[in-house]
Amino acid sequence: MKNAIIAAATGLMLAATPMQAQETAPAPAGPTMQDDLDCAIFLAYVLGTMEQAQATEEEKTGVMVGMIFFIGRYEGAGGDDIEGAMVERFKEFQPSDLDRLRMPCAARMESMGSRLISAGDAITQIEKRRAKTGQ
Repeated sequence: MKNAIIAAATGLMLAATPMQAQETAPAPAGPTMQDDLDCAIFLAYVLGTMEQAQATEEEKTGVMVGMIFFIGRYEGAGGDDIEGAMVERFKEFQPSDLDRLRMPCAARMESMGSRLISAGDAITQIEKRRAKTGQ
């Protein structure tokens, strides 16, 4: 899991538009369905550019996992027809929108990854305690 998260972050860094080191944007405090849809679109775009960036399969998989995460959030919040929603929303996008989404979407993926790593570490600790006690 850790490798997939690192690969996803690397994949975002390899994406088509340049990113400057001083750029920072925290994840939105209360992301909306629209934020989730935008990040899913952004990651679909990134995934489409990864061949040109000579990304590894692991990096591509990491970005795909992120895209699926955002699609799941969108659909879980009541969004339907993901294909139609993505196509209609992308029609409105400008190149600057893709640049604007890079950091907040990456921050949200990093946050999700950190939570998954913490959960995995906690589960590992439970397994170790069970192994010691035989339960």
